[in-house]
Amino acid sequence: MAIRVTLMGSPKISIDGRDLVFPYRKAEGLFYYLCVKQTISRDEAVGIFWADSDETCARKNLRDALYNLRKLMGREIIAVEGNNRIRLIREHIDSIDFEELNSENLFERYTGDFLGYFYVKNCVEFETWATEIREELQRQYHKAAVERVTFASRQSGLDPIITLANTLLRKRFYDEALYRELMQAMMDRGGCREAEALYEKLAAILQEDLEAEPEQETQDIFRKAVQLKNECHPMIQQKPEQSYFFGRQNEIKYLLDNIRSFRNNSQAFSILLEGEPGVGKSTLLNRILELLPENSYVTMSYQCVQTEEGLYLKPWNDIIKHAELLCYDSDRTIPSLPDPFRRQGEPPLYATQYELFCRETLARLIERLNGKKLILVLDDIQWMDLSSLRILSNLIFWSGNRSMLVLMAARNDRKDQLAEFCAPLLSKNLLRELELSRFTLEETEQMVSECASKDMNNSQTIQTLYQRTGGNALFLTEFIKAFEHGGDISQLSSKVTSMIQSRLIGLTAQDYHILEYISLYPRFATLEDLQVSATQSKLDILRSLEKMLSRGLICQSHTFNRTGYGFSHQLIREYVYDHMLKDTRFTLHAMAAEAYEASYKNSHDLSCCPMLIYHFSKCHNRLKTYTYQLEYLKTFYNVAHEIYPSVLNLQTDYTAQVQQLSGEDELVSLAENIRELHRSCPEAASLRMNVEFLVGRFDLFSGNYEKGLKNIETSIQLANALGNSEYLMENYLQLVFHAIQIHDLPMLEKYIAACEALLERGTYPEEKVCTVLRLHGVYYMKVRQYEKARDIFYKVIKRMEPFYRINISYCISLAACYNYIGESYQEQGDIQKALSYYRKALSFCENQPLTCGTGIFFANAAHTLCQLNQLEESRHYMELAISCFHRHGAVWGRAKTEAYAALLAAKCGEMKQAEQYLTSARKAAACGENEMIIAMVRDAQEELSQYKASASGDKAATS
Repeated sequence: MAIRVTLMGSPKISIDGRDLVFPYRKAEGLFYYLCVKQTISRDEAVGIFWADSDETCARKNLRDALYNLRKLMGREIIAVEGNNRIRLIREHIDSIDFEELNSENLFERYTGDFLGYFYVKNCVEFETWATEIREELQRQYHKAAVERVTFASRQSGLDPIITLANTLLRKRFYDEALYRELMQAMMDRGGCREAEALYEKLAAILQEDLEAEPEQETQDIFRKAVQLKNECHPMIQQKPEQSYFFGRQNEIKYLLDNIRSFRNNSQAFSILLEGEPGVGKSTLLNRILELLPENSYVTMSYQCVQTEEGLYLKPWNDIIKHAELLCYDSDRTIPSLPDPFRRQGEPPLYATQYELFCRETLARLIERLNGKKLILVLDDIQWMDLSSLRILSNLIFWSGNRSMLVLMAARNDRKDQLAEFCAPLLSKNLLRELELSRFTLEETEQMVSECASKDMNNSQTIQTLYQRTGGNALFLTEFIKAFEHGGDISQLSSKVTSMIQSRLIGLTAQDYHILEYISLYPRFATLEDLQVSATQSKLDILRSLEKMLSRGLICQSHTFNRTGYGFSHQLIREYVYDHMLKDTRFTLHAMAAEAYEASYKNSHDLSCCPMLIYHFSKCHNRLKTYTYQLEYLKTFYNVAHEIYPSVLNLQTDYTAQVQQLSGEDELVSLAENIRELHRSCPEAASLRMNVEFLVGRFDLFSGNYEKGLKNIETSIQLANALGNSEYLMENYLQLVFHAIQIHDLPMLEKYIAACEALLERGTYPEEKVCTVLRLHGVYYMKVRQYEKARDIFYKVIKRMEPFYRINISYCISLAACYNYIGESYQEQGDIQKALSYYRKALSFCENQPLTCGTGIFFANAAHTLCQLNQLEESRHYMELAISCFHRHGAVWGRAKTEAYAALLAAKCGEMKQAEQYLTSARKAAACGENEMIIAMVRDAQEELSQYKASASGDKAATS
């Protein structure tokens, strides 16, 4: 067990990577005090934390605190010796960051003030102690910072000074004298632009944190830097090429002012940058991100690309995964998500669940930002699919530019396609459009003077350059680069193809082939991708890549789990790709598709599917394209076959669990394409069987029962014709679950028998056998043969326990059996026994991902606790249950749960809340068409009326 203690910054204790939650502040403060002091007396602890209590009460409070600490972390962490000594057993703690600080490492390891943001109410002595340590460390840190600034100022290069300045900004260091020294050192080395950027970042931090402007001396240094920059025009060679930025000062000021308003909770707007391709939209967005103080904002960026325009919700899939990783890094506990249905009143029950999940995830992230603000940066949104644009629009409406700000860029040649997205946001004053125009002749002259050699800096050359480029930022940059590499501007065409050709001159045939292979991929190609197509050795490929990296033709790119090589600009990729022979493109795409298919069959990594779809579509293999579209869409539509899955896959991303309810049109469109396949095609029937099952399952879940049953029947017919027993079982199970949902006992009996017949004829995994057996037990419960049902559940438990001991992913199946046993006792009126089995079911779900089924366990436990008048614990379980249902968009069990929630709220005197729950329960019951559930909700309505009448009577009597 690895225990790590963090006292610098926001304090925390982690055990095996999991952050502890203390029962109350004084117990937490006592532990931090022990971490520093190591050994204290009882009298000392009482005097520090309970000085305002009498001695008997204070010592009792100390005993309680020690008991809770030892219960939380283990008895071996704190030793109570004799009558008056309390000792921290240091050898059982892996690290305490405060102990590791010394004069050599203080500057690097000072991650925040000692016990920053931690306060214990009515403990003056504790605060005095903490403040003394905090101020002493601040004094030492300031001394170390002065030494670092002095040392960096004596170095010859700019990089050490820039690195140190960014470190001080990140740590919110406010001593302007040190920043002035750094700015002057930058200017002495020709870094006027860097000094200007440092001033802007410092000014933003001072305004946000202290609502103050920089001191007059600092402003004077800044003005001097601007003047020197205008006079000296430093050459582009003095800084890394990728950091060069020119112009757009008005746009930068407008954007930064808007961001500051957002930071200060004043009126702010989401921004859409518009302009022609290559005008500098992406560069401006990147420049804004560079200027933002790192400790004030959390930014998430996404670059949309044309080749992914047809991939449903692809941008949000990556954005939300990034947000979840940030949430996980900041808080490893399972969060109690807010309730979107209560917060927004009464939206339709079947509202798009994926949009709600995006909202919940972003809200969860915003809650964990520790004072930072969230900025979402989206480039080339004209390539977003329509569903992603709708989600983006609704999220801006939701945030109101208060909790989240969105900066976007789009090409103006597709403005009509964005009109529907922009119009409502503009009308509600939530969006501002900012048009980026081409550079003027005067700006072109200034740009050339700053970044080109003297040979190019003459009026005739600049005039020719401007005429050829029209002031397009990308064209200007590319022409200047070409000239600086020995080209002649008079020989370059104004067309982009000529510009790109000049960049490609000098490449060997091997180098150019590598470029062609990279162009096959919409974002970037990994080294493994290139090895599939290239005939060169791995070392030769790397040498070619190094050459093209140095020339700026390509750059290293990455997403979350892949890194590779992409073009420095999309126009270059389009040129290379379009100039390949069609047959060559076709063959290379086929090779890439086959390689990804082999990888997918080996790993079953669903992240391969977008590339499989892309490459197979490019080589016109419709069958393979449809096959992997089905695999990909299952991440969105994979509604669980049952509410208690036989095996819980702990690796399943929660994103995939919620996306299943989004985008019916996408699934229907794929189904229509597959239905159009010619019947003579041998694979067509298998694809049709698959998609009919998928569509049918979606329709049943969404309440479109007639259509869903028809699709399921079609899938069954195809499965019979193909002799596919696996899909027969899946279809029959789906009909069993539907029968349970609508309480159709004859249908339930019929299809359980069909499942059992399949088990007799074939070989199925043990978990599938147990699922069918368990469902037979559910049937006996439905016909009130409780003893028989319990016998079956106990048999399933006995069969599953050996698997569970080997693999805990079987936990939900075992938990379901205990839950059913609890329900059987509850229906027979034995509440105490029912509660014990519900608790047993929940014990299997500890530290496991929350599922729809977990919500039912919580709801059942909450209801029995309510019946036993244990209201506080009942409320806790009910909140968890409601969270599960809203998190997963589950329908099964929802009406009953919300009816239970209504009764609990009424019993707690919260009648308005009870009415809201009951209204939602009635809607869910009506959608489910289950007469038993509808009757139960009616009973809850009558019971609620009795509560209201009783409350009115009590009020009248009191009057």
